[in-house]
Amino acid sequence: MALTRDDAAQPGLFEVLKLYLLLGWRNIWRHPRRSILTFLAIILGLMLFTLTRAIQLGTYEKIIEKAVRTHTGYIQLHANGYMENQSLEYLMGSMEGIHAILEQVPEVLLVTERINSEALIASDEGTTGTSVIGVDPAKEFKVTTLGAKIKEGALLKGEGDIIIGERMAKNLKASVGSEIILIANGADGSLGADRFTVSGIFRTGVAEFDRSVVMIGIYDADLLYSMSSHVTEMVIHLNDFSLVEERAAQIKEMLSGEDVEVHSWKELLPEMVQTITLDNIGGLVMLWFFFIVVVAVILNTILITTLERVKEFGIMMALGLKPIRIFFMISLEAAILVLIGTLIGIALSWAAGSYLEAHPFSLGEAVSRMQEEVGFSPLIYTRMSTGLLLSWGSALFVASMVVALYPALKVARLSPLKAMHPGRGEL
Repeated sequence: MALTRDDAAQPGLFEVLKLYLLLGWRNIWRHPRRSILTFLAIILGLMLFTLTRAIQLGTYEKIIEKAVRTHTGYIQLHANGYMENQSLEYLMGSMEGIHAILEQVPEVLLVTERINSEALIASDEGTTGTSVIGVDPAKEFKVTTLGAKIKEGALLKGEGDIIIGERMAKNLKASVGSEIILIANGADGSLGADRFTVSGIFRTGVAEFDRSVVMIGIYDADLLYSMSSHVTEMVIHLNDFSLVEERAAQIKEMLSGEDVEVHSWKELLPEMVQTITLDNIGGLVMLWFFFIVVVAVILNTILITTLERVKEFGIMMALGLKPIRIFFMISLEAAILVLIGTLIGIALSWAAGSYLEAHPFSLGEAVSRMQEEVGFSPLIYTRMSTGLLLSWGSALFVASMVVALYPALKVARLSPLKAMHPGRGEL
């Protein structure tokens, strides 16, 4: 079948698209200042969203890591009733069977036992209440990071040693080598007392922990509290933090025949989880508010640009250009503008986020001291991810294209006569 002259002259889809892209690119730069401002709004807005969110996530991660790795561990086991009553009446006895079961979980790196209770601590200069944690030094300091927090002296080296927090040391006017006494009620109702020598002083940065917690060897704690080889808890360390909840549920099922409770760090630190959740919601609300502002700026730019060209579009329609093509042209220009801004914003956000992730920063000495007082890290950490960049970038692109449909539809629905007459082409 032979082609007619009209068929031969009909441009292909690729040529039409290429023409529209060229026209769209030229139209964007008809007002370079306005286009640059729009690019900046998109780029800076996207950087604001992603970096703020990355700092939020990085901060949460460090808070959780500090709490979990300083003391609680990933998962804890207790005798049924212990968490509710916090009493030495609820103790764990024979643990060989539990250890054998936990060895079947490949992610479990280490399991250690503790004796956790209260006592009165006294030095020559003062007396105060304290939380006493009896630990197995060979295992404990592999599960927690407390070993790296020793600022003076050394870790527990043998029987009769004790390590105390920096703030407690100041309150008791104690130093490495000082002798202190612990007085406590035993599990059998007896009154226990023993003399210890300060072998080390730690500083975790968590004020309450440094003020009120001491550690002794688990053998010394067993004697002090008359535990008869019982313990209050077992702490489980995993090789993958992301699997904590899943493995806690698995361990709970595996130990269903034992008289124990299984708790993940989220159950052990409910107040911290609630605080992070509320802060996360507040941060997202603030970010979505700024997101709406940025999208409004983009809409304003596209709307003004479209209004200035209503007469031009009217002439095009009068010459036979279909409204659907006018709609496509305006939408394509908006897509080019937003896509370029989004890609540049993603690239710069990734670069800035990667740098800040590798180089944590502080907000000044005064702010750093205040953060340490409440247990936060003095440094600001970020946690940038591909998912974070793509989610915010995609959201901004989609939202911008949705608002761009308004002026495009309005112009496409105008009659050529109304669009070409001054004063009648308003949207």
